[in-house]
Amino acid sequence: MLLWITESAELYEEPENVIIRKPEEISNIAPNAVSMVLMESSLPTRELMEWAENRRLPTLWWQPNVSVPADHCVVCSTDCDCKDFAFLLGRVCLRDGIVNLQAGELESAILEHSQMVIVPYIRLTEKSNNLQRYSLGYLIQQGVEQSFETFQKNFEQVKRTTAISELYTLLLEEDESDMVWAFRE
Repeated sequence: MLLWITESAELYEEPENVIIRKPEEISNIAPNAVSMVLMESSLPTRELMEWAENRRLPTLWWQPNVSVPADHCVVCSTDCDCKDFAFLLGRVCLRDGIVNLQAGELESAILEHSQMVIVPYIRLTEKSNNLQRYSLGYLIQQGVEQSFETFQKNFEQVKRTTAISELYTLLLEEDESDMVWAFRE
């Protein structure tokens, strides 16, 4: 289950496996009650920061303007909005339509890394310099219509273009834009 804390909670319908709440509602939720949290708050309150500091499970911060707790992960993207990321992340957490992701795999990556970047596959070449320092990555590809050769070609392109040392492919059953999620310490 993903808890998405956003100042725009009232704008969205909750999809399966994503709970959407405003930052001021956080006091009603125990810090470790939800398996994964995505924080989207431009100026988090002291109450929200204290709640986050007590959290030990996977926690992502969407492009924060403040320092986050050391064991949390900062997400950066100029080409993806937080809503699209949150809804895709909710599906990944549920393993809904994900062909080859082991239980706990993404959660471990978030706990072990301090930064995550999202890069659309079509922008990979122009963003490749930014990916030179990342140690773990997931190439997310839609998996219904593509051939094995196309998967392999895309994977090899990411390996050649970036220096991501440990790269995996996640295959989605539904149409999504192909993208890379990369992690670093």
